[in-house]
Amino acid sequence: MPQGRPIRSVNYEDASGHFRIVADTNSMGRALLSRCNVENPAFRAAVRAIVEFEQDGGDAEDVRNKFIDALIEAGVYVRAE
Repeated sequence: MPQGRPIRSVNYEDASGHFRIVADTNSMGRALLSRCNVENPAFRAAVRAIVEFEQDGGDAEDVRNKFIDALIEAGVYVRAE
């Protein structure tokens, strides 16, 4: 699978208790789909930010922050600097 656009890395705990590192938009999208409720507004905001970033560019930190917010909203432990 091709990598998405690079974004500063985020560590999060997966369902098995192991930490994963994501550093591109494709990995972030897969993480959101596996760990979040698709009906959650934070999930939708993160997905929208990723798609817009892929299409038009923009602020990578905003995408990263929305991704982190969606994971936290889903109860996922995130280690982010």
